[in-house]
Amino acid sequence: MGWDATFYFPPGTKRTDAEHFLALIGYKKLPPDDISREMKATSFYFPSDSDPARLSAVTTQIYVNDDGKLVATSRTNIWCTYRDIELQNTMLRELKKYFKGEFESDFGKNRYFKHSGPKRAGVEAACYVASFRFLNSIQFLIYLNNWVLGKAEQKSKRQKQYIFMMDPAILTSNLGTIYLVSLIEEFFKSIFIETLRSSKDVVNLNRFKPVKSFLLDRAYQDEISLEQAVAESLSFQNSESIRRNFSGLPRVGFVDRYLSKTISSLSNIRRADALQSIFDRRHGIVHRAELDYNYLPDDLKKDIRFCERLVRNLYRGLTTENKWPYEDPS
Repeated sequence: MGWDATFYFPPGTKRTDAEHFLALIGYKKLPPDDISREMKATSFYFPSDSDPARLSAVTTQIYVNDDGKLVATSRTNIWCTYRDIELQNTMLRELKKYFKGEFESDFGKNRYFKHSGPKRAGVEAACYVASFRFLNSIQFLIYLNNWVLGKAEQKSKRQKQYIFMMDPAILTSNLGTIYLVSLIEEFFKSIFIETLRSSKDVVNLNRFKPVKSFLLDRAYQDEISLEQAVAESLSFQNSESIRRNFSGLPRVGFVDRYLSKTISSLSNIRRADALQSIFDRRHGIVHRAELDYNYLPDDLKKDIRFCERLVRNLYRGLTTENKWPYEDPS
């Protein structure tokens, strides 16, 4: 499902001119796949950028349809943001202006798309997109872990007594921690980067430890932003480091306060400590090749649920504190 439109080029339009025009307005050509080869289509996409409001890829294909007409079909995913729709509308508008053709969208003939959702920007958009990507990306890990759990349940009690280091259940749960931590790291880091970018007049970057020289070189050469260089010099795989990184930052200081509190009123375990145990297990695997033979898919399932609740509650808390409109990010 998605937002779809088809642009019809006027008779006599050269296919090479249409493809060259898409490149001129910023679209990049994709390598051919089986579907595009069968359609004899040339595929393009609008590359990701630093705009935090971007969520869905904007793609288009140029080919000759069954009626012998040269067309450009475009699509964004159903979960796209207003900014993704703006980019899709811009492409249709530019094609119509330059080639004088017409298009058919889900809204009708020569009707541009209208996005009814919130128009998020800056830190607000970054928090939503980071939460959305985490909660949807983690579904791959949930699927794999559930599959392993199903296989493990088929073993007899006697077989389960002989769990050893090559047991798929142990390997899956331990290696799954690496992926889980990567998602957590990306969640916090992407919000942090946009907060620095949106708060240049408020946040003094000197408060963070010295930026690594090779990252500064990349920033000076415009390979990455200065905010990215700062973020890559910090740790987002340590709970106390995450708290320090967010402490006192405008709009997102709530992260520090939330992690400092206990999991529930009935527990004396801080959220930061529970998160750190996940980090520590990952570090043991990555840096010392240590597998925890007592860590099984049921344990990974609990950690996944904890991280899901953490992200959901953090996002809800951020929207409440900043008076942003709330929308389920999953």
